[in-house]
Amino acid sequence: MRLSLGTKFTATVLIILVITMAANTAYFLGTSARFHEQQLKERGQALGRLVALISP
Repeated sequence: MRLSLGTKFTATVLIILVITMAANTAYFLGTSARFHEQQLKERGQALGRLVALISP
């Protein structure tokens, strides 16, 4: 089976696009998870300081 030049080009562009989008999604998910974890730590520390101020 022979593929035309247009089909090969389209397939190549689609493969590159899929790989690029997958890498971008993986990076975004990792960055988002780190950001949310940092936010939770900061909120926990703030809550701990509040409890420490109230407890005496």
